[in-house]
Amino acid sequence: MPRTMIIDENSLPYAEAESLSGIGVDLRIVPKAGHSMAWENPGGLAEAIAGRG
Repeated sequence: MPRTMIIDENSLPYAEAESLSGIGVDLRIVPKAGHSMAWENPGGLAEAIAGRG
């Protein structure tokens, strides 16, 4: 089953998230955003959800 974690750029570095690729989890980062990524960069979040971010 494919798994993905979407995080905001302002949370980097985030060691726990970065280590997920070792167990097959795709990591997508929303640029120029913090915890409120849907308000701070809605286009970037949409791209991450679509698999292009």
